[in-house]
Amino acid sequence: MLKKIDNIISLIEKRKIFAVIISFLLLYLLIFIKIDVKLLFSDTIITGGDTASWYQSAKSLKEIFIPNGRLFGWTMANFFGYNELQYYFTIPFLISVILSLVMPLTVALKITTLAGILSLPIAFYYTANKFTKNLWISLSASFLSLIFLFNESYTMYGGNFLSTFAGEFAYSISLSIFVFFLGVCFETFQKGKSPIIPGILLGLIGLSHLFVYMVAFFVPFFFIFADKIKNSVAPPKKISKQKTGDAVDIEFSSDKISEKIVLIYIINFVIMAFWLIPLIFTREFSQSISMIWRFADIKDFFRQTFFGLFFLGVALNIFLLINSKKDRIISFLFFYLFLVTIFFYIISTFLQIPDIRFVPPALIIALFSITIFLNFFPEYFFNKNYPIVRPILYLIIVVSSFILVNKLPKNVVSWYNWNYSGYEAKKEWPNLKKIIEQYKGDINTGRILWEKQNQNDNADFGSERAFENLYLFTGRPSTEGVHYGSSFMARATTYMQSEYSLNPVDPESHRLYSVVNPKVWPVRFYQTNSKDIIVYSKEIKQKFDNHTDFEKTGEFGKFSIYTFKYHPKSYIRIVDNENLSVVKSNKYGFKTDFYRAFRDYELFDYPFITGKYAKGLKTANYFNNYDEYRNKFFDPDFDFNSWLENYKYKTSISEENVQNFKIQFKTKEIGKPHIINITYSPNFKAKNGDKIYPVSPGFMMIIPSEEDVVINYGRNIYEIIGLIVTLLIIPIIIFRKKIEAVTIPRVEIVNRIAITLVALIAIVLLFETLTEARKIPLDQKRAETLFYKEQNYQKALDIANKYATVDMLDKYDNAQIYSFYMMKARILLNQNKKEEAKRIYDYITNRYNHTRNNDYNRLNFK
Repeated sequence: MLKKIDNIISLIEKRKIFAVIISFLLLYLLIFIKIDVKLLFSDTIITGGDTASWYQSAKSLKEIFIPNGRLFGWTMANFFGYNELQYYFTIPFLISVILSLVMPLTVALKITTLAGILSLPIAFYYTANKFTKNLWISLSASFLSLIFLFNESYTMYGGNFLSTFAGEFAYSISLSIFVFFLGVCFETFQKGKSPIIPGILLGLIGLSHLFVYMVAFFVPFFFIFADKIKNSVAPPKKISKQKTGDAVDIEFSSDKISEKIVLIYIINFVIMAFWLIPLIFTREFSQSISMIWRFADIKDFFRQTFFGLFFLGVALNIFLLINSKKDRIISFLFFYLFLVTIFFYIISTFLQIPDIRFVPPALIIALFSITIFLNFFPEYFFNKNYPIVRPILYLIIVVSSFILVNKLPKNVVSWYNWNYSGYEAKKEWPNLKKIIEQYKGDINTGRILWEKQNQNDNADFGSERAFENLYLFTGRPSTEGVHYGSSFMARATTYMQSEYSLNPVDPESHRLYSVVNPKVWPVRFYQTNSKDIIVYSKEIKQKFDNHTDFEKTGEFGKFSIYTFKYHPKSYIRIVDNENLSVVKSNKYGFKTDFYRAFRDYELFDYPFITGKYAKGLKTANYFNNYDEYRNKFFDPDFDFNSWLENYKYKTSISEENVQNFKIQFKTKEIGKPHIINITYSPNFKAKNGDKIYPVSPGFMMIIPSEEDVVINYGRNIYEIIGLIVTLLIIPIIIFRKKIEAVTIPRVEIVNRIAITLVALIAIVLLFETLTEARKIPLDQKRAETLFYKEQNYQKALDIANKYATVDMLDKYDNAQIYSFYMMKARILLNQNKKEEAKRIYDYITNRYNHTRNNDYNRLNFK
């Protein structure tokens, strides 16, 4: 009987294509019985979380950038104008645009958002097959991937269904390519194959999502150690019922390992260069997002990170390291990748990126550790000649997957239906259509603002972020957008939103928001050429009703729209030469001071340029730092209406026309500073060569030498260099055999130098992170305990003194440093050092003079 079964198994393995097809039919049947395919192909705009904003980006790529020979470029849609897809990821959106050649873009984008998820089981099968060479274990791996996909312990880390529905679809695509890359890379070094394909795949991972790429980047580097691992492995400590000869058999090529690694990195860089080079060299014009994910307690950490799977993967990997010589290189690879993910998780705060993004790759490696263990299982516990064991394991995993997918996920189906039914199926869509009809226009109509909604308002349009897409719906620019990291003015837009929103929020931790401040509204509307605002809360509606500078012009269900009576109808504002200053930058760059200038709206008519960008500019006002400049011009009694009444340049600008790639106007005031209320970008150049300056609070300034001003958005030198480098992929592929024949001289020395450099960099990054970035929240918690619970004021003060400095404020500019200042003032007040306490308190409350945090940090110095 067993012999017949063995023969059947052998026959299936010889004709494995049928087993693969049937297996994947079962797997995708399991997925598609959970989701309504009709919604996937319905011509509606996808919504839900960040996903609600992706259609606007896809449409920009298709209708604005590609027709102009670009894969990224300028759009006025959000953030007072920003470089869309330069600091985000182009490939996922490009896939949707390509698909839209044969279907509506709405449908193409929906399919693209699921591309990473639907291809992940195939990627698992492919890579497991490269690792194990076994049909049943490879098919088992594809079903094991469902554990990852249907996991609901987190919703934002990336890779699983819920994260993808929340907006992380680019991450899902990158993760799927990463899994393919693992298999391709392993086979390249195992069999001595060409490094061209792994180099291309690594580049595609980076163009799809950088956080996955950061882990993937270190995969080829591991194979520097492959020869040493292969040649120095001791016999297994325990070889149970396996044959010793089989157990110690290991095959791995030693042919030009270092050369292959170098070539993979070169090809990867060449593929990414058109995007990566300009990203690196213009990074100062973007916004970093530092985020330490907060867990309620250690139990919550274990639950959210799916730590049980991670722990199991590590444990099984250690077991394999000890017991399976033939899997030793794979086990070392996985152990190495576990360390890489942990390393990036720790240093993420120093790099100013979210730490949670490195959890999914660790879970992927854990699943592969389980896969390799399953392959070794029959050899360790049974006679190797029992072919039936692995098929039985496969059947157990398939059945378990069916039970798991049908019983455990609680939200996948409802989230899918919510997103893929689209905006058009949500309750406030009819009112949005009416708003679109009445308030549609173009860039020159003026910006349209909106009160920030929160998650309680998701039912309106499927996401509280719907109004980020007003440019898509109305043709008019707005403020906040989904690509927060793509604009150095992102902080300013969310701060501005807090001035007229009860519940402001953004991706950064520890932000200091403004109070709701009706006094500043006319300044902001004039400053940003904003005409209308959509309001939904009773409190904010009441404040606009009572404001003499606004009138209600629309009522659409829960939404009211107010129009600014003094809308300037222009993005250009002229200032007097004597009002212009140069301020020396602090050591962290211009962004901190520009953001301070935005908060200090009383300085509205006194713009400044930082010293770095003021070359050739003549002005009588030069200041060594922002505080010096502020003390000179700050007027707490600044009155906008009085300023507007005396503004003498109302008719100086004519024939103004602002488009995404072109700004033009006529001016009567040649030789005077003209502020263009659009975010500065070095890509904007005046046609006649007049210099364009970045001016506070982050806009462009030109001093025209002619009446006619034409400013075009072009390619900067880094884009040109990047394009040239990327085109080098053509000769690399043509002459690949000659390139692959190149030998690195003294390769052992080169390897040692490379390993030493990587180790030193890792140590420095860990030191910097653990001594500051990750230490701040720990020190804050410790200081609060010392002060509030233990009344150990001196020790609490010692901690506060480390952080309550101007340097720390310039560096972080957030509520953590603000809190240390407040704590220091309280401690000094407690120690009866009233004068010093008041000085500290006055400085921090004046620096953040409009923040709502001041309202609940009042101190009494009497």
